[in-house]
Amino acid sequence: MRGTLTLCALVLLGGLAYAAPKGKNLQDTEQWRESEDLLKRNEKSASEACGVKLSIAYDVNSFGTLALGEAKPADVYCRDAFNALWGSVCRSPEGKAAVQSKVTAVSCRHSTDGTRVTLDGKTLIIHVDPKKKDLAGAIPGGTHWATAIKQLL
Repeated sequence: MRGTLTLCALVLLGGLAYAAPKGKNLQDTEQWRESEDLLKRNEKSASEACGVKLSIAYDVNSFGTLALGEAKPADVYCRDAFNALWGSVCRSPEGKAAVQSKVTAVSCRHSTDGTRVTLDGKTLIIHVDPKKKDLAGAIPGGTHWATAIKQLL
């Protein structure tokens, strides 16, 4: 019984960890949910392209009560980085193998110390700083994200 309760608690906590940020009001919450739905739309394609189950979600705690508009360009940057992972990095056998051995999840995180990509365990973290938007000296597009991810892996 105790083990069942522990498992249920972990499932509930895990579900909360991947809920979209809430923002300040219902409108913010709906905009975040729509944005996360757009991110998750490509999970199946990404998993198939990379040969490993990949998930993507916003890091809810890092965005706090920011409205989506205040966090811009987080939605676009996260989508571009995720698309670069499966659309570019996983195209080569070497890239696919690197992703399979090193990545199982992608987390989009609000940052105040620059836009960049890091790896924490098997989670690829896309740090988006709305005030310092450049990635390696350029405004990120798909090519910039793919290069940054390849250099990390």
